[in-house]
Amino acid sequence: MADWISSKLKAAETLLHQIDQQAAESLGKSPSGSDLPDLKTSADALLDSPARRQPPVAPPPSLGLRRAALHPNPPPVPASPGPRRSASAAADLATQDRAGGGTVGVAEAEVGDRKDREDEKGSGSESGSGSGSDEDSDGSGSDDSEDSEEERRREEERIRRRAERLAAMAARAIGEREEAVAKLEGEKAGLEKMLAEREKEQAKEASELQTSMIETMEAVEMEKQRHHSTRMEALVRLAKLEVRNAELAKLLAREQWNLDLQVDQVAQLREEVDLKTLTQDKYKRKIAKMQKTSASLVNEIESLRRFKLEEEMIDAEYALTCDRIVNLKDKVLLLTITLIISIYFVFYLIQDSYFVVL
Repeated sequence: MADWISSKLKAAETLLHQIDQQAAESLGKSPSGSDLPDLKTSADALLDSPARRQPPVAPPPSLGLRRAALHPNPPPVPASPGPRRSASAAADLATQDRAGGGTVGVAEAEVGDRKDREDEKGSGSESGSGSGSDEDSDGSGSDDSEDSEEERRREEERIRRRAERLAAMAARAIGEREEAVAKLEGEKAGLEKMLAEREKEQAKEASELQTSMIETMEAVEMEKQRHHSTRMEALVRLAKLEVRNAELAKLLAREQWNLDLQVDQVAQLREEVDLKTLTQDKYKRKIAKMQKTSASLVNEIESLRRFKLEEEMIDAEYALTCDRIVNLKDKVLLLTITLIISIYFVFYLIQDSYFVVL
């Protein structure tokens, strides 16, 4: 939009400059003695040309075609220091001039020339009748001189009136051009104001966009740093948990090995207890048999005492083994619970780190 406004301003300035040049040319070419032959030639050409039919409805005449009718071959416009008019603007102006009633100026000139011709014919007929009556009374010598002087006077009068009409047309054209200049100046001021407002808005939008971009980049950088630090912290904690998990796995394997050894020892002790139970039963049977066979009482008492002592030793060893088995079971249960908690905690940290990375 700013480029379009700038092009319109340049076209308006070019048009104003051309209007000033054309007005200066119109004022500079006022009717004088040296311009009379040119005016006469253009008038004769307009009078000799057939009259054109005026259109029924025509818009106001354009100054460009009026000047084209008044000056069939206009002089070239000298180069100006200001910006030149673009080809598109010139084409638009020419199209408007053609569509805006270009034949009105020619029709006005033809009407004026027709009136001059009718006046000339009327005066010629009157001079002819007058000269006929004078020829009868005075003679042909004086009539020829009077006719030539009258013809010259009428020609000068006709040229003067034509120059006056041309001056009036030029004045009207200048007035129209001044109105167009005022209108274009108003449009130029409005366009300059719009351009200034648009430039201010664009500068404000650019500053706001730059500020927003800087803030966004800073926020993104901070978020990247936070993400990187969180990721590194999660990786460190994950490494620590993996080391702790490996240590707990080793400890669990060692305790499991110890538990297997203790279970084997308990199995061996049970076998020994069973064996000693069988031995005790055997001894009981022997005692019963001895009692039946009337063995010596001392031997029986001694054997019973040894048997009782062995039984107490076996019971004490069995109780100690049972206590050790219970302690080992408690340790295994504690290690299992600790390992399960550690595995659950590691899984939770891995899941949390995965969500943080996402």
